[in-house]
Amino acid sequence: MGKISEELSRLYQANEKLTPELVVEAAKPKASPLHDRFEWDNKKAGHEFRLIQARTLLRVTVLNIGDKEQRLVHVPPVRRENEEASREGEYVIVDVLKDSEDQYRRALAEAMSNLDSAQRRVSELRDMKPEESDGRFAVALRSIEAAKMALAA
Repeated sequence: MGKISEELSRLYQANEKLTPELVVEAAKPKASPLHDRFEWDNKKAGHEFRLIQARTLLRVTVLNIGDKEQRLVHVPPVRRENEEASREGEYVIVDVLKDSEDQYRRALAEAMSNLDSAQRRVSELRDMKPEESDGRFAVALRSIEAAKMALAA
């Protein structure tokens, strides 16, 4: 396991979740294994860009938790009236998601939303150049619809 994965695993175990904000904070010290994964020159990129970099890192890194390799799943924040919620949500390992019905439902709702978004994008592309529509868009749209139905079942 690489140094980045080790550091993210350590952070996850210390916080029981990961957020881009936590990752950026941990990466600030030059001695951090994560430091070189970020652009620190504010003329080139500010804090928001580093959050984007952190999200990307969280999506692609496999953590070693206990004796298991695990991926992180994004769980959107809880939205309640009159309460401040993180816009970001958090990233948790699959084992945690399996044990939390609330987090699982929020992650599933986000997956459905992502499928809706993908469906809209494919439809827009199909409609942009209908003369090039050779059936692949129809297959893609049917596949997305099938995925949505499967997740809703």
